[in-house]
Amino acid sequence: MAAWFFAGVFLVSIITGLFLFRKNIAAVLLFRKKVFKKNNLHQVIGVYALMFNLLMAVTGFWMQRYVFKKEFYAIDNYEPVLKTSRPLPFSFDTAMQDWQKKYPDFTAYVIYFAQSNAGKTAVYGSRRSNAYVHSKKFADAVFLDSAGQIAKTRFVNEIDAADRYDIINSQLHMGRFGGAGIKIIYFVFGLTGALLSITGFLLWLQRRKYRKG
Repeated sequence: MAAWFFAGVFLVSIITGLFLFRKNIAAVLLFRKKVFKKNNLHQVIGVYALMFNLLMAVTGFWMQRYVFKKEFYAIDNYEPVLKTSRPLPFSFDTAMQDWQKKYPDFTAYVIYFAQSNAGKTAVYGSRRSNAYVHSKKFADAVFLDSAGQIAKTRFVNEIDAADRYDIINSQLHMGRFGGAGIKIIYFVFGLTGALLSITGFLLWLQRRKYRKG
């Protein structure tokens, strides 16, 4: 129920925002000077807040789309079982040297060790040739067998388009692309909701003062 409630709040805010700021959306996004005035500050902030919330709503919905299915809330008897990782049957350092020779532009970030000799050790990371919107931690993967040899690879240019979209969608939602500059932009846009309430309150005070005068 909580997921539906917050989804509804986001949807209502986006619809009302599109209606209220419809006349200035294009002008603000095209940086036309006529709208960048002191008396239009609320409208300008509102447009940026609307666009940012729209991005968060769409990407967030897609990431959590499974919670809107009734199967997600089905009662089951699942009990998590903690398993300790067995000692590796191969030298990981030797295996790393081998895959670095074969894929010199691949940088490992996350490693999931096999829990049995029949399983595969998964090494997730990214290649320098990948696009900046792809994850640096999970875009590419190298899987090692029980002997430490490369069993298979799963590079971002080899996976399905739907899986690539999931990676890009997550990057857009969390602002994990483009370095510190993008993070600063996301931080500023994240403040637009609070700034919008402040500028709206100031407009209300101004109108109230005008009516009394």
